[in-house]
Amino acid sequence: MEEIVIISKKNLSDFKGENGIYCLKIKPHKKEEALHRLAEWLHETYGEEILFQKISAYTGGMSSQEVNNVKRLALQEFSREKEGFVRFIMDSLTDLAEVSNFINLDGFTFFGMQEYRKEAEYLLEDCIEAYLSRESYREFLDLLHYFVELEESRLSQLYVVANTDGSYRFYDESYQEITMKCEQMFLDEFPEIDEEAEKENDMLISILVILVPEKIILYGIKNVKNKNFLITLQNIFQKRICFLEEVPQFFMQ
Repeated sequence: MEEIVIISKKNLSDFKGENGIYCLKIKPHKKEEALHRLAEWLHETYGEEILFQKISAYTGGMSSQEVNNVKRLALQEFSREKEGFVRFIMDSLTDLAEVSNFINLDGFTFFGMQEYRKEAEYLLEDCIEAYLSRESYREFLDLLHYFVELEESRLSQLYVVANTDGSYRFYDESYQEITMKCEQMFLDEFPEIDEEAEKENDMLISILVILVPEKIILYGIKNVKNKNFLITLQNIFQKRICFLEEVPQFFMQ
């Protein structure tokens, strides 16, 4: 096997030849290692530029702050997916090295990294969609909080117990269980919901928004698997709600 010769106008940390062209020679027995290092170098050198090449086409109408937020999110995901993107470059370099022992790196970055460019664009699209969804959800939570603050309370205090199976039990200020009443209230308010398919967390939020208790105490948060849901409750009900890790013996079934 012959050695592979790679040329570029970029500094390849090897030696500079004529006309300002840098040249890198790879021995056959070091081919795989060298191509992987080269793929990493290409990713670090061109990755961010390629990632944001078409960002203006996707972020029209966004403020500069929103665009910066999208960029931060995209860079985080890009960093997490680094090995996959390096592998795209590595595979393309390996395929090219199979048919030629001469690689013009400047031409390769433009013509030989099409799969890399396509995947980077997909990642950017996904990050923009995730950012917009997150912002829409945040606005929705703000609206719910605003509604809760304006609505008249139907209960002075509501006790909620999180069960180990993900369901919830409800008790009024007199410690009387009102779980069935709350579930029926939810189904009456949202008749299109299939009872078997309903989400317990969605039902809890809906019941709390319907009743708008002045004080909500949620027991057994150790049983709530999705801890982000607790943050959602805190954002909506704020000072109205408090969380307790354990379930008092009184509420134990």
